Amino acid sequence: MGFIGPSGPGCGLSDSIAVEKRWVHPIGDIPLDQGAMVEALEVAVHAIKHADADEGQVAVVGGAGPIGLLTAAMLRPKGVKTILIEVFAATRSKAPTSGVADVVADPVAEDLAAVVAKHTDGAGADVAFDAAGGRPPVVDQL
Repeated sequence: MGFIGPSGPGCGLSDSIAVEKRWVHPIGDIPLDQGAMVEALEVAVHAIKHADADEGQVAVVGGAGPIGLLTAAMLRPKGVKTILIEVFAATRSKAPTSGVADVVADPVAEDLAAVVAKHTDGAGADVAFDAAGGRPPVVDQL
């Protein structure tokens, strides 16, 4: 299985690539930088629907890349408290300024169970999302 980006000739950052017509979807007047986020946003929306996350719950989102931040952003209006965890310091440092998470933690340096317990009065998280691509420090604690 492959997809445009890391697989096959052309890659996602090339000036041009050749693909079958069925894989081309017009985005109309949406600016390209916003259009590029549509797929990541849909991943977040689908995950939240599948998890049935709802108001008053606590969610742990593993990964503060585009999908993780969008997942946290889509949980916010639903009234879900979000604990965002990120391995990489540079990415993690940007997460608080995004305004989408209630708590940002480092799963390498911190005990995630203790962080979650502290922010849930010991009850634990209701749902968890892996937006880190299965990185062991994140998944091992989810």
